[in-house]
Amino acid sequence: MNIHDFHKKLTKAFPKDTLVKVISVTEEGRKYLTPKMRWVYSAMIWRRDKGKLLLWSKREMALWTGIDRTRTLPGVLSSLIKFGLVEQHGRKFKAVLPKAGERDKGWFAHYFVKDKKKLAHNWAVYQPGRDVLDGLVQARDAIEKNSASRLAIFFGVDRKTITAARKRLKGLNQVPVPVYNAVKEPEPTPDTEDEMQLTLIVNDNRTFTADFLSLAGERFEGKSDGVSPLLTRLATHYKISEQDTYNQLHKLIAGLVERKKTDKEIFQTVHKLVEKFGNGVELADHICGSAV
Repeated sequence: MNIHDFHKKLTKAFPKDTLVKVISVTEEGRKYLTPKMRWVYSAMIWRRDKGKLLLWSKREMALWTGIDRTRTLPGVLSSLIKFGLVEQHGRKFKAVLPKAGERDKGWFAHYFVKDKKKLAHNWAVYQPGRDVLDGLVQARDAIEKNSASRLAIFFGVDRKTITAARKRLKGLNQVPVPVYNAVKEPEPTPDTEDEMQLTLIVNDNRTFTADFLSLAGERFEGKSDGVSPLLTRLATHYKISEQDTYNQLHKLIAGLVERKKTDKEIFQTVHKLVEKFGNGVELADHICGSAV
């Protein structure tokens, strides 16, 4: 499901709620940017005034993000400033958009529109003062059926964190009615070049678009590492269409290449895994949870 369709379904599922973007990071980025750092940075980037980045006070940030103003927020801002992602102007703060080079560091996931990089993001259902992870989980669970392992991979946290978020939502009676079991409407044909570029899957065969394949190994990791040709062939052959599964397959192949496995051995390994776990969530969970 592409970004546009996911957002449309979310607006139907939560017509009275505010939906917010939360920046997506690569595996490398997760080593440095905690979920709270990502949330503060996301708020500073995307909550703008007429297209201009706002100057935020600590009080405004604490009110919007729900992060403790005295105990947690100072450390978050200090780290973002150290990483060159936030600038301090007196008693206020301003986000700096990551660009290729020093401020990007390969930490941020991207997608491409007309050959232009755009910051990838996830949608969350926003409620003031609530942990943003609860909003992320609530949004995903309303639209797609997900295992805790899959969401942990997707949001860069551990399974226990996802389970805890679901328990909080259940306790507050905020578990959404899933819409993914409803009668599926025919997917509309993309009308614009932008939509075509963002569409990952077309028709009932779940085949990849040429745009997606041309960016294999670069779209989510931000760089090519020599694994892309094998990844493209295997993803196409086994009709792997889930983004998480695709990324986990990338890691698996990269590990096998590093261990000097031949193409034939890699194909045999992936074939056995697909036969046993299928080409979706279970495969991603297995690769994530074990060293193959």
